[in-house]
Formats: sequence, C-alpha cells, structure tokens
Amino acid sequence: MIRSRTLAVLLALIATGAVATQVAAVPGVTPQQQDGPTAQSASFTVDILSAPESAAPGSTVTVVAEVTNDGAQRGTQPVEFRVGGAVADRAVLTLEPGESQVVTFSADTEGLDPGDYRHGVFTRSNGQTAELVVSESFTIEDFDAPDTVEAGDTVTVDVELENPNDFDTTQNVSFWLAGSLVETQSVTIDDEDDEDVTFNVSTEGASPGTYVHSVFTRDDGQFAEITVEEPGPETASVVMNDQESDGTTVTVDELVVPSDGYVTIHDSSLLDGNVVGSVVGVSEYLEAGEYENVTVTLFDVEGAEFNETALTEDGTFIAMPHNETTGDETYDFVASDGADDGPFLADGQPVVDAANVTVAGADENETEVPADNETETPVDNETDENETAAPTGSVTFDDQTSEGTSVVVTDVSVSEGGYVVVHDSSLLEGNVVGSVIGVSEYLEPGEYDEVTVELFDVPGVGFEEPTLTENQTLIAMPHLETTDDETYDFVTSAGDDDGPYVADGQPVTDAATVTVANETAG
Repeated sequence: MIRSRTLAVLLALIATGAVATQVAAVPGVTPQQQDGPTAQSASFTVDILSAPESAAPGSTVTVVAEVTNDGAQRGTQPVEFRVGGAVADRAVLTLEPGESQVVTFSADTEGLDPGDYRHGVFTRSNGQTAELVVSESFTIEDFDAPDTVEAGDTVTVDVELENPNDFDTTQNVSFWLAGSLVETQSVTIDDEDDEDVTFNVSTEGASPGTYVHSVFTRDDGQFAEITVEEPGPETASVVMNDQESDGTTVTVDELVVPSDGYVTIHDSSLLDGNVVGSVVGVSEYLEAGEYENVTVTLFDVEGAEFNETALTEDGTFIAMPHNETTGDETYDFVASDGADDGPFLADGQPVVDAANVTVAGADENETEVPADNETETPVDNETDENETAAPTGSVTFDDQTSEGTSVVVTDVSVSEGGYVVVHDSSLLEGNVVGSVIGVSEYLEPGEYDEVTVELFDVPGVGFEEPTLTENQTLIAMPHLETTDDETYDFVTSAGDDDGPYVADGQPVTDAATVTVANETAG
C-alpha cells in the first residue's frame, strides 16, 4: 500500500528542524514484524531511481524507484521518499529474498520557494538521491522553422527561449517530429535572460507528406507543420537540337530546372560577350522539375526592344536555363541588366546547349521578283579586280564521348586557312580569350572531316588541369591565320590576331555536349 503526505507536513518538519532519517514505527506493522528474525535477515536496497531534474512551483513531483531484497529471508520494511530531508511519501514493502519491486512516490511542491532541493528514496540501510530544481519553466518566445523541405534534407529549427526565474536555470528542451522525440538538449540560461537554441534534424527516409513538429520546454510548447517533398533535380540541364522554325518560336527538347525559373534563348552575339543583349526569347515561368519540348516565343522579352518580330535567316542559337531569384515569377534578367534571374551554373559556368536553327522559307524571302513591265538589270558575273571576297568558314561539332584530352570536330572548312578552336562555356559569359582550351594544327585552305583537337595545349595559356574531368558543353569555332606565321596567336595577342571566321557579323560556331568517359565527378 502507498501513502502520500503533502509538503505542508514536510515544511512543518523543516521549520521545526525535525528531519526524519528513519521511521521508528510504521502504521499497520507490528513490532514483531519489524524487529523479528525475518526483518533482521532481510536487506532492502534502492537499485534504480528515476526522478525529474526540475519542477514548477505548485506541481506534483513523481519519482520511481526499484527496491530489491538482497537478504536471505523474506522481510517487510518501510521505503520512504524524502525531500530536503523530510518524509514526503512512503510505502511498506514485503519482498522475498532476491525479489525486486518498482515503487512510485509523489509529492506536492506547493509552498516551496524556487531553488535547489535534495530528494531521494531510502530504505532502513540504503538510499539513492538526486537534485530537484523548483523553478518556473522556460518560455518559448519565438519558433522559426521552414514550411517545406525535400526528403533527405536537414531541417533547421531555431527557438528563442526565455528564463523567467531570478536565478540561472538548467532545463531540457526537446524537438518532436510526427509524434516522436527526435532530440533533447539540456539548456542553461542566466537569470531573466534569453537564449537561442537550434535543432538540426535530418529527414532521411521520411516519406513525402505533411507532418506536425514541435518544440517543448518543461511546461511550454509550440507546434508547426512541415511538408516533406519529393527530392527535385540537383542540377540544371538543357538539350536543344538542330531544328526548323517558322521564325517566331523555337523548341527546347529537354530541360531540367532544380528550382523555379525559365529557359532563355540567346543569339550568337553571346559568343562575343553580349550576355544581356543576346537574349531573344524566354519561356513562361517554370516550376522546378523536368520538361520536354518547351516552346519559347522569340522577340518578346521583358526589358528588351527588337527591330524584328521574326527570324529572317538561319543561325546558331543557345538555350540557357535561368533561375528565378526575385520571387516575382517575371523574367528580370534583361530589365535588371543581368543583376536578377541569372543563369543556372554548373562548376561555375552557365548551363547551355546550342543548336542550328533553319528558318522555313528564308531562301524564298531573300529572292526578289521584278515588278511587271520592269526590266531586270543584268548581273555582271565578273569580279571587280579591286574587290576581295570575304573569307568564309563553317563548322559542325557533334555530341560525343571523350577520354578528356581531345575532341573531334566533325566538319570544318576554312577558305583562307587557319585553325579550328575549342572554347569552354565561359565563352557564353563574354570570356572570349580565356575560354580557349584547345586548338588544331594549322589547316591549309579547304574542307576537313574528323579533325582531332588536343585540349589544354594552347600557345600562351597555362592550365591547372590537363584533362576534362566532367561532362560539359564545348564550342568549336574556325579561326583565321592573319599573321602568316602558321602559329595560333589569338590568346597571346589578347584577341588581336588570328580571330574567328565571321558570317553575318557573328563568329561561326557550333556547340556540342562532351561526355567524359568514366566521368565520376558529382
């Protein structure tokens, strides 16, 4: 049987100095039971004590103890719960030799001043003690947590706590997710001060869905909801194949945007460093995800002005995924002069793919039909002796797999001789000279198939790595020999010599995705 006494009795005992260390008589137990041979041969010990570290004034403290009879005979003895030396609760146990029993005691802290108290459970010859701090609970002043997280990511929860007591206090603060205890921290806060506590909790293995999570002090708690989402793509990618267009739209074949954004279309002036002014088209706002056959309308870009409403000639165009950075779901890259909604990067370079776009009916549009009754002026097919035909070049660079030290340019023609040069994608950010990572041997005027270009061996350039280490977009560009020394001087002259072949005012280029064999980087 378990009996309880309130701490009113306890306080009276403390006030009079009457601190009980052993009970002389236990109600319901005869002197023979207490002092006979059975009692003398039994030995009760407290093996385990489970007790709270703190309690609020006026609350009930509950402790649990395991008591074992280590003696050789059956016995009956009192077991007491004492707070500050005074008996607050007791029980009388009868145990066989080697038998254990779990006992629960409780006491009311009504009337106790805030402070530290020693409490414990005792038999006649044994006991275990712990410390109890009577104090007000920490309060939660602020609870900051994300609304959504991708499965597998870490949730960071920031909690601002306040200690309302006029003395330093240590209490446990716990974080719960979906009804399960995840983490507990022991927090000490100076008197009447506050403290920030952070919980970092992994959602590894969590199924997508909405969960309730919470933070608790001893007597205070706050709840919130968090939605665990399917993991999105980690990096952006884009594929734009060669195609025929009506001049007003182009199609991006494959697209991955790891966060919300757009896919933009740049004309080949991007290759000259015209990063903002090269934008000629942008898709609708796209939420994070994977897409196929995205139609992009041309010549309708916020902040840009165009002299034309449709393409009139074939050309190279570059698709580039852009990130939504301002949260307004409006493409602001051009209007902000490149400050907002910039491109997605991979290893510090924009993610791009280039394609040749053929405009349907472009040849017919260039042919002029004489009006009725007009006489067509005969064409003089003879070339003026003082006129020099402009040099022409062309290049085809197909997607391929490389061992990382060389690439193969499918076709190249150079009417005046020169080289075929390979640039990395930093060319698309205006890095015209520094983007050169490979150059062919000198090529006599003519047409060539399957030209091997060694990488990271360019006159005037030092490279940190001698090989490609990851998949990327590279750009092939025919260059002229302008100094007649049959040595590629474009880099060493800072772009003054051996420049690119040009068509319609733009460098002749073609881009390809190069996959590195046995590539293991992220």
